[in-house]
Amino acid sequence: MSNSKFVAANRFLANHGMNPITEVQLREAVFDVPEQKKQQAMDTILARIPTWDLLGVKPTPTAPQPETFLLNIPDDALSIRFFTGGALPEQRLFFFDFYDAVHHIPKNAPQDYRLEIVSPPPCPLISLEQHYGEEPKEEQERFMVATKVTCSLMRPNHAPFLFDVPSRAGIAQAVPLVY
Repeated sequence: MSNSKFVAANRFLANHGMNPITEVQLREAVFDVPEQKKQQAMDTILARIPTWDLLGVKPTPTAPQPETFLLNIPDDALSIRFFTGGALPEQRLFFFDFYDAVHHIPKNAPQDYRLEIVSPPPCPLISLEQHYGEEPKEEQERFMVATKVTCSLMRPNHAPFLFDVPSRAGIAQAVPLVY
């Protein structure tokens, strides 16, 4: 099991009021079973966790992600923070959230902000939580988008802010985030 999946699984358990487990504890639970059965048991446990909770795990100072970038929003206290969220490079995905870079905390999108993917035709961009019909918890909202896509952020009394999602091989307009 990859370390990022294990970290994501423990974060999921903690977010749902369950105690985290160690990989050793998980392996001991299926100790007397052949290796193939152990892997099947671990896969079965992980299958109970919705994929969108395993993907999109936000970086923290104690669990940083190597490809995490900030994009400043002009005339705004918030920035857009891009992160891999457990997605593999070949998936060509980035996750992003709104981020208070002064206080180093993620924020949910303000109610009057609207996002679109700018591609013919333009289409609305909603958070994973909204997509699954859930109200995003404070500081937990995240968006998923393909790399190299141009997006637009609409805010009241501001011109649309166009931005490019970084490539997994480069950083486009974003600057690396250091905690």
